[in-house]
Amino acid sequence: MVFTNNTPYEVNTTAPGLFCIYDNNNQEASYYKVPTLISTDIAFEQNVSKYGSYSFEAVATNTTTSNNSYYKSGDPIYAVYEILAFDFLRLPLKSTSSGCVFGPVPYLYGQTASCTSVRKGELSSFCQPFSVIDAHMYFENLKVISTPEALPSVGDNSNSTVPSSYYNSSFLIPIVVDSVLWCLNETGYNYTCGFTTPPSPVFSGGVCQNAVRQVMYTIEYNGTKGITAVKASFTFQNISETNLPFMQSFQTNFFKDGENSTFRLSGNPGYLEGEPVMAGNLSTNATLDRVAIELDSDRNNWMTILSSSADGACSKTSRIPVLFKHEFRSGCFVSFSLQNMSDLCNQTAYEVLGYLRGPDPRSHVASFGNTPVTSVGDWVKIIDNPPALSVYSSSPGECSNFITGMNIQVIYANAGTINNPQPQIIGVKYDYIIQPTVRFQCVGPYCNPSTVDRPQRFEISTSVSFVDASDPSVGAFGVIPQATARLPEDFFYPLG
Repeated sequence: MVFTNNTPYEVNTTAPGLFCIYDNNNQEASYYKVPTLISTDIAFEQNVSKYGSYSFEAVATNTTTSNNSYYKSGDPIYAVYEILAFDFLRLPLKSTSSGCVFGPVPYLYGQTASCTSVRKGELSSFCQPFSVIDAHMYFENLKVISTPEALPSVGDNSNSTVPSSYYNSSFLIPIVVDSVLWCLNETGYNYTCGFTTPPSPVFSGGVCQNAVRQVMYTIEYNGTKGITAVKASFTFQNISETNLPFMQSFQTNFFKDGENSTFRLSGNPGYLEGEPVMAGNLSTNATLDRVAIELDSDRNNWMTILSSSADGACSKTSRIPVLFKHEFRSGCFVSFSLQNMSDLCNQTAYEVLGYLRGPDPRSHVASFGNTPVTSVGDWVKIIDNPPALSVYSSSPGECSNFITGMNIQVIYANAGTINNPQPQIIGVKYDYIIQPTVRFQCVGPYCNPSTVDRPQRFEISTSVSFVDASDPSVGAFGVIPQATARLPEDFFYPLG
């Protein structure tokens, strides 16, 4: 028998020369099992127990030169300075005891970060041109490389020198300053500045004028063509020693070329790592007799955790957005003195609960990164059971049953094909941490009778953890068919 294989299927032959033709008759093996949304506390704990806990692992930052011809999500964005130094576009990513730590801006990762840049006694030394509080540091004598394909041949590391003609090439994108500059007054009110060109900071009469309070990069891109435009926006503030330590905020936003007014979601359909977790509140429209999810127009206000002000105290206005698959912890301080701890115990407990849950606690989370607000059934209800506040003081300098923290646990699972998994959130729970007793520590000056009104700080914190509950598909293989050879009845005729 002659057989010619003109199909895309593979032909397997056995040792005796038998063969069989097969195709993928088990489609389920190519897909993840469809996850079930979690709606009860018991089901949530069962999933956590089954799929393991979480860990706060450090995410390594790749800062080597890309070999790709175009930027991929998460790649560092490259830049060239006018002095012909090749580097990355950098912004502060975190704060340490020595100040702000600059890191590369990742492509397509919208980020918000804050750091304490100026501390007490450092104002005059920082109020200088091209310091961290000077706007010119973030746009002047600096251009962004539109695509890695246009990278100069400078080796595999940054901080290298590029050819003199390269700085004026068409592949480099200048950073344009926004035409509207904002200023912040003493009461925290934003208003349009009286200047249109960013000034450098000037120190006069104990005041540093025109210090940069906020920097925001708006980066436009066009698919594999890379970055097409970069705009820098600034907010300025006059600061003195009373404003120290001084905290700055930095933000990066990415928009497709010509569509910077569109409302950005967090995936299509699955969540993208580093995008904000979509969270809102269930709302009923009595006129239309229907329900929907109210979603804030600011992505950074969807699901948030507490943050601290520059002095470490809990902030009533500033909060940190929860980003998908980014596990982190944030803390701040509340203060008691030995004299008023018993009196303020219950009042402060209510304030702490407000810091942990936020001014407008969210009730639902989108299962996918693009779940419509009208598809209420595809939104996961947050399991949130705030403890009954029975805070009391059994003796001076003590608070019993005091809430000191909260952990936001997010369970997600991959859906769709194995080759193109789409992360889906299936459960969210708030776990509260309660201390049986919080005591005023009688150490050092805090035990001196003359300093009973000196405040002592107590930390409260929020952590965010993600648990992968993906059930991989199980491959099923059919049994190799057995050859059943049957001879005709007269095969041995006339011998038999």
